[in-house]
Amino acid sequence: MTVNQMIESFLVYYDRITSFSAPGYTSGEIVLFLNNAQDDFIKDRMFGQNFQPPAFEDNQRRVADLQTLSVLRNPALFGTDSLGCILYSLPTNPIFLYAIKCIATCTRTGYPLVTTGELFECRFIKSEEISKLISTVHNKTHFITPYCTISETYIKIVVDRFTTNSAILLQYIKKPTELIAGGDCDLPTHTHQEVVDIAVRQALQVLQDPRWQTAVTEEKLKSN
Repeated sequence: MTVNQMIESFLVYYDRITSFSAPGYTSGEIVLFLNNAQDDFIKDRMFGQNFQPPAFEDNQRRVADLQTLSVLRNPALFGTDSLGCILYSLPTNPIFLYAIKCIATCTRTGYPLVTTGELFECRFIKSEEISKLISTVHNKTHFITPYCTISETYIKIVVDRFTTNSAILLQYIKKPTELIAGGDCDLPTHTHQEVVDIAVRQALQVLQDPRWQTAVTEEKLKSN
């Protein structure tokens, strides 16, 4: 669907649920609901209900629904921070939204020996866990798989004292183009109606009318 078609679908679905008895919305207001719904749809597909998703490739529905937003980039090396973490700049073209996978090119002088660049899939960790992995006089770290954490500005790669990292390949979900009247939606066509459905439910919730709260609950049950 185009955005205009999504607006039309919103109106049809909204009127069907409310039997034409609820206040209407302008096209501008509907577009706002659609953008919020698009963000929620992507977040739900990426993280699921409990924010503990399986590997991206292990969920075929997720791959299919987000395939047009998946991007591969070689981020630019920025430098290192005070802890010795290797910093790469977050991609801005297209804009980074959520990380899927990070592959690091590394060589090693310790076991297992890697004399030329070899690809290692990084493990994502929380930023507060980094300090445990930094090699110091009192903490001689040894781990083969690089670790990765992402801040608002940088991708941080952590390797042990035997490893040198020279580059990374980042697979990520890009920020979708904002929906505007007359424009198009970046998501695959088969997902557009679900985005519309989410937008309608959110529009009904804004009305805070018990009748529409019941309708929202029933529609959610039908869609599950």
